[in-house]
Amino acid sequence: MTQPAAVAASVAEPQPAAAASTPESEKEQQRQEAEGKKECPICVMFREGGCEKEFNAFMDCGVKGEKGDGDYKDCIPLFESMRQCMQRNPAVFGGVLNDVEELAKTNTEYPPAPAAESSTPQQ
Repeated sequence: MTQPAAVAASVAEPQPAAAASTPESEKEQQRQEAEGKKECPICVMFREGGCEKEFNAFMDCGVKGEKGDGDYKDCIPLFESMRQCMQRNPAVFGGVLNDVEELAKTNTEYPPAPAAESSTPQQ
C-alpha cells in the first residue's frame, strides 16, 4: 500500500482541471486576488471537484504527522476516502489518479529506499 506522504507528493503536481469554475469560486478568487492572495490551485481543484472535505481531512492528518502530533498511518483511511471521492469525478481528477497509480507502481516506500549500490567493482 502506498504511504500517504508519497501520495501527497503526487497530488502536489496537479494536471489541468477540466471542471468549469463556479460563480462562487470565481468570486472568491477575485476577492483573494484583490487582497493580494492567490488560492492554492490544488485546493481549488478539490473544491470544484466536490472532494474538498476529504482533501482537507487528509492534509490535516499529514500536517499532524509532520509536527509529530499524529501517525501517518492514521492518514491511510483518509487518503482512501479522498481517492474514492476523486474516482467519482474523473473529469476533474483523472490525471491525478493516473499519476497516483503510476507512483504506486514505482514507489512502494516512503521515504524511498536509497538506490542499491553497484555490485560491480569500480576500476
